[in-house]
Amino acid sequence: MPDGLMRRIFGDPPPEAAGLCPDSWAMARITAPAENRRTSYDPTEVRKETEFLAGAVSLPVAGVKAQDWKLEGEGRSLGARLFTPEANPLAGPMLVHFHGGGWVQGSIDSHQRACAWLAREAGVRVLSVEYRLAPEDPFPAQADDALLAWRSVMEDPARFGADPARVGVSGDSAGGQMATVLCLDLKAAGSHSLPARS
Repeated sequence: MPDGLMRRIFGDPPPEAAGLCPDSWAMARITAPAENRRTSYDPTEVRKETEFLAGAVSLPVAGVKAQDWKLEGEGRSLGARLFTPEANPLAGPMLVHFHGGGWVQGSIDSHQRACAWLAREAGVRVLSVEYRLAPEDPFPAQADDALLAWRSVMEDPARFGADPARVGVSGDSAGGQMATVLCLDLKAAGSHSLPARS
């Protein structure tokens, strides 16, 4: 749905969320009745709901190229999607991004629009990384996956078109916690390739 139409249907967010994208506010409005009535929490069902709703309100972002990757190491493979702004095709800054929930590969990606928008507006590459989900895979599986993703990039940044001196991490919701834990893990290990900020 176009942003203008979503604003007409769902209204503007309250002042404390004034900068929220129209599709995010629409999802919040749509899910509020279900969340208020929810008496139990099944992660699998909530993921399906979020995936469906994200697909219903999200549109592709023009000016961004998306490419799927597999990050290999330590006996496992992680899916990832690299968003590259078409206006900056040469090597440049990059964010390794961990999103809430863990949906990357698939026909509907709940965070594709947000990552593509960030890539275009900030002029940076954004590598959105899949990770194992809790409670099926309890902590520290997610932290281990974040470290694998970081090492995949830093061991060969050129293959992602990244400037190794300008690689950082970001995340939202559970992914924000993962980005923070990754920074702490790298600091504890005495890594010289720390992210600039999380």
